[in-house]
Amino acid sequence: MKNADEILKNFDKIIGTNNAKKIDTSKFPLLLKIFEQFEEDLFVESQEYKEVKQERQNIVDKINKSFNDEQKQLFEQYWDIESKMQSEIEKEIFLFGYLIRDEIEKEK
Repeated sequence: MKNADEILKNFDKIIGTNNAKKIDTSKFPLLLKIFEQFEEDLFVESQEYKEVKQERQNIVDKINKSFNDEQKQLFEQYWDIESKMQSEIEKEIFLFGYLIRDEIEKEK
């Protein structure tokens, strides 16, 4: 995995561990597959999420009405990048959860 070393180093820095040398990152692709499955199939929208999603859509609709074609295209590109960034954050949080679980198991 491309960012495995980075994620482990970041985890070690934040949590104060030394896992970068000990953890087998070959498990990460499997964990990310599990994450993708979880993200796509297991997430159930709460009422609060639905309301916030609708509020966001209302704002996007207003913005799109005021934009010309070039601005709309730029806005779409912005949201594509924003989604990719959010996905990376979510993946790292998911992997941190796994690493924290691993740390807790070691302390038992």
